[in-house]
Amino acid sequence: MRTGCYDSYIMGQARPDLIKPYWENPPGPRTGLYLHRTINGREYQARVPWNESLTQIETAAVLGTTLMTVNRWVRSGKLRDHRVRGKSMIRLPEIKRILAEHRPTRGRRIFLAG
Repeated sequence: MRTGCYDSYIMGQARPDLIKPYWENPPGPRTGLYLHRTINGREYQARVPWNESLTQIETAAVLGTTLMTVNRWVRSGKLRDHRVRGKSMIRLPEIKRILAEHRPTRGRRIFLAG
């Protein structure tokens, strides 16, 4: 069993809940975003221009899903990716396309019992 800094590195990398995305204003096709991260209690901010790429973990944070969901979408072809130094990266316009297709419905669903 392996313990130590390797496990904390893996756990720190697979935590999309520690990344908070904030979109720039005004919204549009060339809108970038800011990623706020919390690492060991410290806050970090990174600006992502509209034509850059994000890792699968960052994509999961932006889409509000899990890392496995993003990985499944990449493998099925629903989400297109490209490789940069062996890492799967997803372009920001591709993430915006997925967000536009899967907008959550506003309001509550009402179920009527018969």
